[in-house]
Amino acid sequence: MKVENGIQIPEQKPGGRKGKSIYPFQNMLIGQSVFYPGMKYHSAPMKAAIIYAKRLGFKFSGRTVDGGLRIWRVE
Repeated sequence: MKVENGIQIPEQKPGGRKGKSIYPFQNMLIGQSVFYPGMKYHSAPMKAAIIYAKRLGFKFSGRTVDGGLRIWRVE
């Protein structure tokens, strides 16, 4: 997955392991985001971001956007 800068977070819609990780969350800087094509908010990447947030003291925000899921590091 490619980490990107400068992607704005859309408004939230109502209702709304050991070894090498397959997720880049620990290396992300505030304001960077990653896109997961075909995924939705309640999918594995978002759950992983929540776990990383607790472990590392980071904060992430995710949104289902056109074509998939985008997760931003916000703190």
